[in-house]
Amino acid sequence: MYNSPYPNFNLRHLAAAVAVYELGSLSRAAESVFLTQSAVTQGIAKLEQQLGYQLFVRSAHGAACTAVGQQFLARVAQAFHGLALTDGVLGGARAGQRPVRYKQFTWSHLKAFKSVVDCGSSLRAAAQLNLSQPTVHKSIRDFEVICGTDLFHRTAVGLEANFTARQIAQHVGVFFRDLERSVESLGQDNSESRATLMVGSLPRARSDLIPNAVIRLLSEYQNTKVRIVDGPYDEQLDSLLHGRLDLIVGALRDPLPATNIEQVPIFTEDLSVVVKASHALVGRRDIDQQLLHDLSWVAPREPTPAREVFDRFFREAKLPPPSDIIECSSLVATRGLLLASDRAALLPARQVAFDVSSGVLTVLPVTLPGTERTIGYTKLQNWFPTVVQARFIELLEHEARYS
Repeated sequence: MYNSPYPNFNLRHLAAAVAVYELGSLSRAAESVFLTQSAVTQGIAKLEQQLGYQLFVRSAHGAACTAVGQQFLARVAQAFHGLALTDGVLGGARAGQRPVRYKQFTWSHLKAFKSVVDCGSSLRAAAQLNLSQPTVHKSIRDFEVICGTDLFHRTAVGLEANFTARQIAQHVGVFFRDLERSVESLGQDNSESRATLMVGSLPRARSDLIPNAVIRLLSEYQNTKVRIVDGPYDEQLDSLLHGRLDLIVGALRDPLPATNIEQVPIFTEDLSVVVKASHALVGRRDIDQQLLHDLSWVAPREPTPAREVFDRFFREAKLPPPSDIIECSSLVATRGLLLASDRAALLPARQVAFDVSSGVLTVLPVTLPGTERTIGYTKLQNWFPTVVQARFIELLEHEARYS
């Protein structure tokens, strides 16, 4: 569900301001959004009062964008571009025309729709939005009329979003997120600015990469609110697609799991065989693939990239995958299993460097060809990072390069 820390926006005022920014003229902007010029002027004034920033400088020649206005409205324009994708989901345009249903949406429509999709119930959505259930029902009915189609199946337990509704909800979620980032970008040239960073953390990134980058980020931008989310990749990808995450950091996927995302590599690494310091194989130099095959293992769960690397190593040695496996994607649990048994795990050497230096774990001196994997971050296509988000990526790259 969408809970914005900012006041509700009038989307027509936002659209009018974007039109002035893009067209450079109040009169042409008024024509494009079907408002009078005075209505556009009043709407922009209310928007500026709401934001606490001046977006335009008025003169006899019209309205020119301030530097803050350019920064803010470029992001808002990107947000509206994403919302316009809902028309493609709905289809039904007549020949030679582009549908413009999204321009009829109001803030109330979008909030009610997204909340009902997320909650699966108009009653729960009404409670979370602090509205009456009839008010939410009316917004949903109006939204469906604009869309020209039913979006929910009425069931005994609530409202179940259909496939079209779930697709639209993705675009609406990203729209809300982009608007929040647009507001956060105001005044972000200084360390006192308020910002939010929501990061999906995959196993490889949890132990050092993300924590170290976040600590350095907060030393520069003290008021940034950081949320680090772990969990299965599919859940994190769904959150990214719905605007609940800004990016996912960890092992990249091949093939690409969605068409509207991009993966950016940061570094590659090989995996090593890790055991406890008192393991029987410590000190041996004649460790071959058959000996490794016969070990008991702690392996990542299927179908993660690390598990594919694990299985491929044995396939290329003409051996079946080991049969005695405990599936585990938690480094803390893997560490505990290694220390309590004679099991082995396939891990990046850098990820267990502290335990190795402490003398509790050991990396066996064996070369594992074909175990290279790529670590990086995943983002939505056309993602427009804020100053804080862009700095976080720089710090991730720094950690990968120098740690």
